[in-house]
This record gives sequence, C-alpha cells and structure tokens, in this order.
Amino acid sequence: MPALQCPRCSQTVQVAAGQMPVCPNCGHGRPDTGAAPFYAGAPSSSFGTGQPPQYAATYPGMAPPNAYYGAQKTDGMAVAALVLGCLGWMSILGVVASILAVIFGFVSQSRIAANPMLKGKGMATAGIVLGFAWLALWLLFLLFFAAVFGAMGRAFT
Repeated sequence: MPALQCPRCSQTVQVAAGQMPVCPNCGHGRPDTGAAPFYAGAPSSSFGTGQPPQYAATYPGMAPPNAYYGAQKTDGMAVAALVLGCLGWMSILGVVASILAVIFGFVSQSRIAANPMLKGKGMATAGIVLGFAWLALWLLFLLFFAAVFGAMGRAFT
C-alpha cells in the first residue's frame, strides 16, 4: 500500500491499489469537493531549467497536472456586463441593457470572489457603473419631463 501526503493538511494517507485516496483528516480528495487529487512524489529536479516541476499522477491513466494550475480566465459574465453597459449608452433599448449590465456585473463579481482562477473584476465594475449611470440619467430624464408636463397641465387648466 503506497503512502501519500495530503496536499491540504500534510497528513500521511495509506492508499490501497486501485482506490482513490481520501484524507481522513480533512476529506481532501473526495469527488464531491472538486478538490485537486493527490500526487505521489516530490517535484523533479527541474529547478533553474525554466521548466515547471513534474509530478507523478497516482491514478492509472491520469496525465500529470500543470504545476502552475493553468492560466486565469476572464469571466464571461464580466465581459457581458461591460458590453451591455456600453450598449446601453448606444441603443434604444438602453434601459434593458443597463439593467442587465448591473445584474451581470454583480453576479460576475460574486463569481470572481468565489473562484480565484477567474479574472475580470474591473470589467464587471465598469459594467455596473455604466449601467447605474444610464439608469440614473434615465430617471432624471423622466422626472424632468414629468415636472414639465405637470407644470404645463396646471398652466392650461
């Protein structure tokens, strides 16, 4: 039975052949947690070569992991918030686009806060600001015309 070390709590875990390792201390490795699996061995001696360290996968047929866990990806909702915020200023359906920009922006910010592999917080914030700015101008526009037509109605009666 090989012994592995838990990457989360450093507990030594005994693993039977063909079974998925699960840390009894912290539960790392359970399929329902979505956590990264265990890897046997220490990094290879690739220090100073410009190459990422290589790890041996413990599961049969599993490819070695990327040592740097991949690149960050921009959240699609952040892009949508920015696009809808800009679209709100350029189209007749500005109110609808601005409301969607605000909604998508807040959803994107919560997703980015929950997942460190996502980026785009600035785009989400820009979509929220553009959406709220357009909605505020629209509200002022409506209040202005309500006041003008109200005054005109009183003047003619």
